[in-house]
Amino acid sequence: MPMTASGWARAAAVLAVAAVFVGAAGAARAQKDPERTESISEAAASPEVRRKLQEMRGEARANRLGYTVGNTRALSRPNSELLGDIDDPNITPEQRAEQNRRAQELIQRDNQLRQQTQKDKRSQTELQRTVCNPASPKFHWYAENKVPPIRDQGGCGDCWAFAAVGAYESSHLIVNNKAADGSEQYLLDCARVADNKPAGNCTGGLAAFAFYHMSRAGLATRKTVPYTAKERVCTNPATPYKVVAWGYVNPKQDFPTREEIKKAICDYGPVATRMRVVSDNFKAYTGGVYRENVQSDDAGGGHAVVLVGWDDSKDAWLMRNSWGKDWGLSGYAWMAYGSNRIGRHTTWVRAASTSYSTESIEALRKELEISDKK
Repeated sequence: MPMTASGWARAAAVLAVAAVFVGAAGAARAQKDPERTESISEAAASPEVRRKLQEMRGEARANRLGYTVGNTRALSRPNSELLGDIDDPNITPEQRAEQNRRAQELIQRDNQLRQQTQKDKRSQTELQRTVCNPASPKFHWYAENKVPPIRDQGGCGDCWAFAAVGAYESSHLIVNNKAADGSEQYLLDCARVADNKPAGNCTGGLAAFAFYHMSRAGLATRKTVPYTAKERVCTNPATPYKVVAWGYVNPKQDFPTREEIKKAICDYGPVATRMRVVSDNFKAYTGGVYRENVQSDDAGGGHAVVLVGWDDSKDAWLMRNSWGKDWGLSGYAWMAYGSNRIGRHTTWVRAASTSYSTESIEALRKELEISDKK
């Protein structure tokens, strides 16, 4: 019997609903979260480590902390080898606002170059917004395969360099659809700020200082400057990886809002941020949502990490660490919103495109620096 018009309409409606569910299922599959894949045997751990873990698990059960702990390399390392984010009193809201003013002029020039040379005339931000929506209840660049492999900073407190390189490598992946292999050792050896003092060393530094250097001098490859976890003399190597601009998510506030950070993650990619580590539980984290109420920016030790996305159902950021794959969820953690002072002075970076010349961007950067000195 031939189908009537109303029958065809009902069939079309069913297919449309099915398509919605299939699309939703596809989106759910695309949002694959990191999982724990590497672990260290507790049987081989020292008696002190085993005792610590027993105490931590008792505390987690008693207080329903919502996360798990286990044996990690970080747990046996001193904080001096893990934490290295330090304050600089010269970084004021006025200085941050001036940095953002220059950054937006550079971003505008980059957009103009893209529109002149690319078939797709949309700005990089517009392109990224087709993938990432800050109003979405869940998004992370890990699911989009736009994050670099997890690394281990080893016995050096240069988390600031790893946070800067991690954010940059993600931006490079997003902008150019190809991986970068940036050298943290190069930043440790060579990165300088305006007064020619080091951006940091094995006892601490700032990701913002690393971005400052990278925006002017570029970034070397790991092949050229391999990681040693020790400070060395700068050899002035080639620096093929270039930066368009970098800036602060909210230059006027120490702690940007949740919505501001989400927007920056969509507009620029994963962002570098600062947090405080007080409890050794964080060093032993293996899963769940980590949360710790830290009242002061001086409490514990400072740590620099990368935020790659969020999940509102967990009330948490997806954070990328630099303590190896045996820590956390193969190097990642879900960090509760507001936990551990996370989000302070969050910074973004935009990698340069490899498909068109950025000479005019460099010329504009020099013009801005000259005008600022007048």
